Amino acid sequence: PVAAPFPAFGGSGFSGGPPAPFPEPITPGAGSGGKMEINQSYALIKSRLQSAGAAVYRTGKKAAGGREYIEVTFLSPQAGEKYRPVLEELARRTGWDLRINPEPNQNEIKKIVRSRLPAHWGLKKEPGFFKDRQEIRVKLASPPAPEDPARQALVREIYELTGYTLVLED
Repeated sequence: PVAAPFPAFGGSGFSGGPPAPFPEPITPGAGSGGKMEINQSYALIKSRLQSAGAAVYRTGKKAAGGREYIEVTFLSPQAGEKYRPVLEELARRTGWDLRINPEPNQNEIKKIVRSRLPAHWGLKKEPGFFKDRQEIRVKLASPPAPEDPARQALVREIYELTGYTLVLED
């Protein structure tokens, strides 16, 4: 199997190194007033992130260590990290600590991979998801050569969307 790691693409926000510890709180900072009403906060968070290009799957109030915060769920924590500057702004505006959900949406990621695989490559079985390695492994009947531009483009696209490396195997 050949996997081409894509450590950094312009503007993607993915570092290519080990993932940041999740969930790392994003705090409102000094001088912020009181907390905005929770439903108004949810609406603002979803609206602002969507206008920045993010797909927000869920927002919810949680508590840890005696502190309440809003958890924002993206396709993956790596995908959410790309929006950290927006989340910092939102923490200041809402007065709430914000955290990125540390769990990836495995089913949605696999669905994205399946939908983008050309049929003539011949998907043999369900994509394998490896959270610890940040990989999605796919067995193909007719995988393209590692230097094939279509293969390279797909691996890059999946990484950009998910923060996970696509590994194509025969």
